Amino acid sequence: MNILFLHDEPWDSGILSYGLTLASEMKRRGHAVQFWCRERSFAEKECKRLSMDYLPLKRPWLSLPQLRRKIAEDQISIIDALTGSAQSLGLAVRGKAVLIRTFADARLPGRNFLSRLGLKTISHFIAANTAIRESLKAASPSASIDLVFQGTEGPPREIPWEPEGAIGILGRLDKIKGHETFIEAASILKTRLSNIKFLIAGESSPERLGVLQNKVRQLELGSSVEFLGRVEDIWEFISSCRIGIVSSLGSEAVSRATLEWMSAGRPVISSRVGGLPDLIREGENGLLFAPGNADELASGVKKLIDFPQEAQRMGQESKKRFETLLSLEKFGEKSEQVFKKILGENS
Repeated sequence: MNILFLHDEPWDSGILSYGLTLASEMKRRGHAVQFWCRERSFAEKECKRLSMDYLPLKRPWLSLPQLRRKIAEDQISIIDALTGSAQSLGLAVRGKAVLIRTFADARLPGRNFLSRLGLKTISHFIAANTAIRESLKAASPSASIDLVFQGTEGPPREIPWEPEGAIGILGRLDKIKGHETFIEAASILKTRLSNIKFLIAGESSPERLGVLQNKVRQLELGSSVEFLGRVEDIWEFISSCRIGIVSSLGSEAVSRATLEWMSAGRPVISSRVGGLPDLIREGENGLLFAPGNADELASGVKKLIDFPQEAQRMGQESKKRFETLLSLEKFGEKSEQVFKKILGENS
């Protein structure tokens, strides 16, 4: 297959992670892959790093004839638009290629009239989680919709579960990630679990870091909460933790951090937002809590600390679920099947 991925946002995002991960896997599986992205964007930087065949777009709407010719000359068979505006561009340049739309971000489809109208121009969709799929079904009942969870690479080495490890959270310190909830849960537990470390790994602006550090001081948590900044080796960080926390207040259409915790055999306690309930099965490989509810999060942490054998069992289930459903290999295999099915339906 000759596959073109279209993305036009300048920043890093979950949808970009989904698209680039899939493009790399399709390339590894022997398909011809291109990635068109905005000039000087984060996507262009990542395409260079991944040695991806890419085209930086400066003013694509002024270059429609050239872009149409390139799609025809390169014999593109399928175009996967990763955003709404990329979908519009795809419609303008697709020629004989089949245009599909992947939804893998927090903006649920079909929220207004124009959005619903745009969806009617596409007959095939890929949804990254169940909530997105259900929203698409409501907005475009006659469309073909495939559910494909993002996969990722697992750890390069075996990571044994550490019964005395810390409680960890991994990811950029954006407000939407709910680090305040994590810190408040640590405060609730400090008198009962005084020897437990709560580790926060991830990049942050100085202002945001200052806000969180001030909260730690106000709650008199001292050294029980530690900010590690950006960690060079995420697997070393994960190996130091017994439980992974994902405390997001919203978003999480895809969650790379959750996949990484699972791949390393860690039980995960996550909020019920986005695609997280697809990944974490209550009582099987982790626990779920209401977003922003520090009491509920603290209760879940205490439960897994009080019953370490249960925590270890959930971690084993996490790894099993990752390997059977969420690995990079499974992601590529499922996506390839979907692409071939779509091309067959349109041949």
